[in-house]
Amino acid sequence: MEVRITDPDRMSLPGLLAAGLLERRLTETRIRVRGDVLLDIAGAQVTLRFGDDVIEVTREPAVEPIAELYGTYEGLIDLAGGHALRALRTGLRVRARPGVMLALLPLLRSR
Repeated sequence: MEVRITDPDRMSLPGLLAAGLLERRLTETRIRVRGDVLLDIAGAQVTLRFGDDVIEVTREPAVEPIAELYGTYEGLIDLAGGHALRALRTGLRVRARPGVMLALLPLLRSR
């Protein structure tokens, strides 16, 4: 599976951090999610589009997101650093159906 950043020169910090997190986690596990995931970090929104063979990180709005993650830059940095529990303590919130949440869990686990 490939992670692709749409317009990387104009991508926001949350998008770049999310892409790095995804690339690292995808070497360890396979994610079986299809659809848009909204990432809102301190008001900066990024959409993670999970497809068959590619995850696209884009600033385009999410179309009927299957999950939403809200938080601060501190929480996102903790998550990208492999500290999922610390990210949750800083206020990172995830909104998703239980099945989607279970599918996304490998991305949220600690190293």
